[in-house]
Amino acid sequence: MNKRSLGALIALNIVLLAAVVLLALTPPQAAAQGGGRSQYVLIPADNPARNNTQVVYILELRSGKLLATLFNSADKTFQVLGGRVITNDIQAAAGAGGR
Repeated sequence: MNKRSLGALIALNIVLLAAVVLLALTPPQAAAQGGGRSQYVLIPADNPARNNTQVVYILELRSGKLLATLFNSADKTFQVLGGRVITNDIQAAAGAGGR
């Protein structure tokens, strides 16, 4: 090995070491956003109108969005029944009660 190739290898190793240190010290992008994860509440309910089916209500606590799904245990499938933002309903009920 001559001096020129040895110097190039040393320079390459310094650049690679700097890249590893830079990547190790920078936080991941998701940690810097601060939005956090959503929290969900799942509420199961029986559906007496249909056999082998249950209703599962999924409530996202941060935004107040509610989704109603129908679970068929016979073929293990979900069907979306509908959804709404319940925080709007709460605000409307509070406004109607104050009049």
